[in-house]
Amino acid sequence: MLTHRLRASTTRKLHAEKGELELALDEGVVLAGKEEATLCEAELELKAGSPVSLLETAATLFASG
Repeated sequence: MLTHRLRASTTRKLHAEKGELELALDEGVVLAGKEEATLCEAELELKAGSPVSLLETAATLFASG
């Protein structure tokens, strides 16, 4: 059986040139039997404005390298 527990959650409002966004960060653990792994999730939501704003902000925040 797979379960998860959140330890912390943070939400921030972001104001981009073409819209308003909300960034939610969650931290916790995923449990499967006796195994455990840490979890870090980022969710970016467009609250108002252009979808382009969401894509541009996601590309900037989550760019690797």
